[in-house]
This record gives sequence, C-alpha cells and structure tokens, in this order.
Amino acid sequence: MELFLSVMAVAVSIASLIWTAITAESQRKNAAVVTNHTNIINVEAQIAKVPSLLRFHGITDPEMALEQHGLSSEEFVYLLNSFTVAGTFYRTSPKRKTMLLAKVYYRYNMCSSSHSPCLAPFTRLYQQESLSGSP
Repeated sequence: MELFLSVMAVAVSIASLIWTAITAESQRKNAAVVTNHTNIINVEAQIAKVPSLLRFHGITDPEMALEQHGLSSEEFVYLLNSFTVAGTFYRTSPKRKTMLLAKVYYRYNMCSSSHSPCLAPFTRLYQQESLSGSP
C-alpha cells in the first residue's frame, strides 16, 4: 500500500510539473503579445497624423481610399486600433471561442453597422501587410 501511494505521489508530481511547464509557456506567449500590443497601437496612431503612411501597406492613394470609405484618418485609426485591441483580446482570452462577436458585446454592433462592411477589405489589406509578422 505504501508503495502504491508513493508511486501515485510521484505520478501526481510529474503531472503537476508538466502542467506548470505548459501553463508557463502559454503565459509567456500571452505576455509577449500584450507587451507588444501597446507599441503596435502607438505606431498605428501615427496614421491619423500622416495618412500617407498607408502607402507603405499597399494602399497607393491613402487619401482617396479613406474618402471612398467615408472615413477621416482619425476614424480609420480608431477602427484599426479597435480591431487590433480585439484581436489581442481574442488571441489571449481563454473564452475566445464563445465570445467572438457574441451579440451581447458592443463589437457585434460595431461590425454589424452599415459602415463596417465596406471597411473590411480596407482594414484587412492594412493588417495583412503590417501585422502578419507580429506575435
């Protein structure tokens, strides 16, 4: 009986060690994403001041593109930052599968608004180009 209890104690200890290692790695990755998040937001905010920066992301005529979508550069940056924040949240949240665009969240209303569908290609073009390499 003592041998059985000793073996069980060792097995539980090993399982705890493995779980701790997995959890620590997950926390490390999430911390890296969140730490980098503030820097990304600050860089994206520069677009509001200098809309021509969008040309570095494949948008050849930024002023015309913004005008076509009925956006000021500040509104575009707001939406871009909002999607960036949401992306970080959904990547790091343990409940991400159940909350993605749930009707109870204000983001659902934002994405359902008549203004948002026309923005998808515009923000997607920017984000594919600029954020594809971010952690």
